Amino acid sequence: MTTRLWFLIAVSILTVAACIAMPLIPETAQPIDATSIGGPDPAMAVLQSSLGVPLPPGLHVGDKIYLSDMSPATRSFFMVGGSNPPRGTSIDLPVRNPDGSIHHVQAEFVPVNFLNGDALNIATEITGYALNLLLAALGLLLLWRGRNRAAFGVALWCFATFLQSVLSVIPLPAPYGNMLNWAGSTLETLGTLVGLYLVADGLTLGARSAERRRGSHLRFGFVLALYAIGVAFFNVHFYLDGNFRLFGTDVMGLYGVVGLHFAAFMIPLSVLAFSYRRCDAVNQARIRWVLFSLVGLLMSYVLGLVAGRLGLPIFVLNMIGTALVAATFLGFAYAVLKHQLVSLQVVLNRALVYGLVTSLVVGVFAAMLSFLEHETLNTETNRLLALLVPLVLGMGLDTIKRQVNAYLGKIFFRKRHEAEAALTQFARTSGHIDDTEKLLDLTADELFKRAGPQALGIYLSAPQLSGAAITRQRGDAPCPPKLDNNDLAFLRLKAGDAEVNLAGVGSALGQDGLVYALHVRTQLLGCIYLGPRPAEAYSAEERQLFERVAHQVAVALHALRLDAQRKLLEELADGGVTSLPMAQAKAKELIGAAG
Repeated sequence: MTTRLWFLIAVSILTVAACIAMPLIPETAQPIDATSIGGPDPAMAVLQSSLGVPLPPGLHVGDKIYLSDMSPATRSFFMVGGSNPPRGTSIDLPVRNPDGSIHHVQAEFVPVNFLNGDALNIATEITGYALNLLLAALGLLLLWRGRNRAAFGVALWCFATFLQSVLSVIPLPAPYGNMLNWAGSTLETLGTLVGLYLVADGLTLGARSAERRRGSHLRFGFVLALYAIGVAFFNVHFYLDGNFRLFGTDVMGLYGVVGLHFAAFMIPLSVLAFSYRRCDAVNQARIRWVLFSLVGLLMSYVLGLVAGRLGLPIFVLNMIGTALVAATFLGFAYAVLKHQLVSLQVVLNRALVYGLVTSLVVGVFAAMLSFLEHETLNTETNRLLALLVPLVLGMGLDTIKRQVNAYLGKIFFRKRHEAEAALTQFARTSGHIDDTEKLLDLTADELFKRAGPQALGIYLSAPQLSGAAITRQRGDAPCPPKLDNNDLAFLRLKAGDAEVNLAGVGSALGQDGLVYALHVRTQLLGCIYLGPRPAEAYSAEERQLFERVAHQVAVALHALRLDAQRKLLEELADGGVTSLPMAQAKAKELIGAAG
């Protein structure tokens, strides 16, 4: 076996063993919850434990515990969350009294058995464990099935996040368990940044020169090294002194570390953004999915920052955060593994976006109306004025909604709207084209431009011909010159199908793509073949539009043939055709049997 195979087997065994062991390790938790309070002297405000256990004697909800008053061993528990010290571990919490004096409270870690807890704790534990299983499964799937740098980057990201969860449950006494948890948190952040950079580098590999890639590598490596050194100094300083200021300033302390983290995060994003237009269509679709998936991760970060101000229960915040992280990693794996992606425009369809805008406007309207009713309108207010206020408010918000919808349409759906409008106009006007060759040329050009397939072919049939022969072709991928009369896709069109999906059909056209019938009543004039689109599947709305275009083109072709036959009859009636062989030759030409 190869070295790669041995590596994959070893990683798989370790990952499965960790997944099995995690729920079996006994866990402990602090008997309190706390929320951070910023300022020059950071502190923690005591909250009631979400586990339902009573607060330790001498401690009350709202008490403030300043980090600078703690011993380094106690402070280490607040450096990163999720440590799991052995049972019986207690920490000394220095609580400041209103007069400035300090009294000490001993808080002993309580054993956690989520199966014996309340329903919310059980749901939280099961959801967190399910997220870890998902990360482990995605990481292994990407390692085994991934064959590029982007897939390896997502796998590294998954395993870095999974490793932090594994290290956080290892029962070690303070401060060693907390230090291990801190190291896992740092490795998770570094793995996240490196994984994202590998994704960006892998998806833009063919769009950047060697010099540009080397420059990006150097910039990212330099910023990442600064961040790793800075976060190490910051954590050591915080452990010893209990404040966020390194060398006496916020710029060198918390703000500096956050700034370096942001800079390291923005480098791969800038690589994706600036190289997007030079990438091929496949990688462009993957980049769009990666950026879209990142929105979930950013939302989870924002949720963590503003969680204390929202006033939502911790259970709800945990559920929302877990769902966002799971959706993010599923989106990443889908973007780098799937051969043909569903277009983001299918996910972000106009009905959904406009519906969200409408819901937001309705919510704003209700909030403003409620405010006016409580603050301005009362029983003494004129009834006419009371009716006019919501009417005027609704009219103003409706105008704003229409403007927002227009801007969203230009930003998110401009290309799609333009393509749909162009194909709709072509379908409407195709019946007025008075030349068959021009009609076929315009049909091929418009569908190839607006649909963006890898290949397009227009096939025409005739009563004396077996099957159909290609008359127009677009794209780099070759189309078969002829469809046999017993071709399975062609047979389905004969049976009355307006559209045939080639997946699993076994046609000469291949195993991927769509075929549309040029059908008029019971007569099959031919078909239009649309090959697969790079990386993106066709949406249901697009397929309906293609079917309508094919039908209108078929009607136009049939009308042109009838018009040519009418002209031949008029020539015969007027004596313009002087010999029978000449009449026969023209008739054969009309029915497509000439030559």
